[in-house]
Parts: sequence; C-alpha cells; structure tokens
Amino acid sequence: MAQRRRQQIISVVGPKLFQPVADLVAKPIARPCQPSDRIGSSFDEVGYSAAIIILLAAAVESVVQRDRYFYLGPDATTKS
Repeated sequence: MAQRRRQQIISVVGPKLFQPVADLVAKPIARPCQPSDRIGSSFDEVGYSAAIIILLAAAVESVVQRDRYFYLGPDATTKS
C-alpha cells in the first residue's frame, strides 16, 4: 500500500468570522431602543446575541486549534 502524503495546508475559519460578527453587533446598535418588560427581551436581541456568541466561540476555537496544531506538531494531534 502506498503511504498517503500529509497535506501541508491548515485551514482556519476563525479570522473570516470577525467581519460577520462585527456586522451582527452593528445591527442591534443601529436600531432604536425599544423598552421591554422586566422579565424578557425582544426576539431580535436574543437572536443576535445567540448568533454573536456562537460565531465568536467558533472563531476562537478555530484559532486555538490551529495554534495547538503548530505547537504540538502534526504527529501529536493524530495520537490518542
């Protein structure tokens, strides 16, 4: 069997998510403030907040895993 060559390309999605996060932060800031009741917030606030948190978590995880790959080396990440 021929041994497969390792790819030298390491993809990182994280930095590409910063502009969409910035756009998601700008949209609620540009909207006029709507008074809400004491126990809830508007649907838009919850949706934008959840999207921002998820995208930032994915961006940070992507960058951390890339740094971990280069710090430990390619052989250490494949071992269990």
